[in-house]
Amino acid sequence: MANKSVEAFKRLTVDLKRDVLYSALDELNVQADALAETMRSVCPVGLTGNLKASIRKAPGRKETTVLVMAGGKTTTREYISGPHNYEREVRIGSGDTANIARVSGGKFGRTYDYSRAVEFGTAREPAHPFFWPTYRLKRSGMRRAMKRNISTIIKKYSAE
Repeated sequence: MANKSVEAFKRLTVDLKRDVLYSALDELNVQADALAETMRSVCPVGLTGNLKASIRKAPGRKETTVLVMAGGKTTTREYISGPHNYEREVRIGSGDTANIARVSGGKFGRTYDYSRAVEFGTAREPAHPFFWPTYRLKRSGMRRAMKRNISTIIKKYSAE
């Protein structure tokens, strides 16, 4: 015969784990939406507005991961031969941005994502950073919000 207090404790920890997970996922999505919206508000708008529209939230590889991304199919262009050849002009950063500017094959050879050219600049155009500075600005606030959310749930259970 199991001790009733042990069984109650086991139920409490299972409930706590579930509630923390669901609450943290909700807060994570709120923070990702806010980050994406802030990035959209500071993103330079070109002729098409595709760069601003390409900023989005997507699920990560794990249930507890959400990605905020910019660029993709709508901002990918082919290299142009001649005086406007963009080949190897996307600057590759360091730290958070190390090696993220990549070149891939396209219909006429190679393509580039101009979201990276806008973020980091090219040999002919200055950088107009919108993605990484916004992330760095909001990172600590997002972490605080997540910790506060989890702490609130734990405190609720510890009071029971």
